[in-house]
Amino acid sequence: MSRRKLKQILPDPATLHENWYLRPFRALLHDPALWSLNRRGVTRGCALGVFIAFLPMPGHMIAAALAAVWLRVNLPVAVAATWLSNPLTIAPIFYAGYKNGIVLTGMEELPFTFELTWEWLIHGIAQTLKPLWIGSVVLGLAVATIVYTILNLAWRIYLTYRFHTRRARRQRSSG
Repeated sequence: MSRRKLKQILPDPATLHENWYLRPFRALLHDPALWSLNRRGVTRGCALGVFIAFLPMPGHMIAAALAAVWLRVNLPVAVAATWLSNPLTIAPIFYAGYKNGIVLTGMEELPFTFELTWEWLIHGIAQTLKPLWIGSVVLGLAVATIVYTILNLAWRIYLTYRFHTRRARRQRSSG
């Protein structure tokens, strides 16, 4: 995606500073690295958002925003990348994370039973949390690395293509 398209899609930092709910964070949001559309910030922001999307926790967008501010990567891209986990994809993502965690920890896979009791909530979920978290973190790191590598490569290929087409256009016009 070109920088022009990204500028059209992403919100303007000036309009975000005017929102009442972002007033407490104005001092943090003045960092130009959070809004720059360079290769490093966008690819890292996307990888960060994808990694956080794989974590089994609520508040993915808030976590991505806080991590983007802390790591100084593109904030809107990091938040948007968390939308990878949505109501259609959350179950397969967590199931893959759980299966991955079972393999990594060597724990025995438990049959899934659902009871609406406090005992099930305390013991049933507690037994699945360890493999789910370990598997999700490893899977999130792997997918985020793949996304980062592919985006970085695509960005470089696009820049090389633009460079060569511009060069050819200049040669045609001068010669």
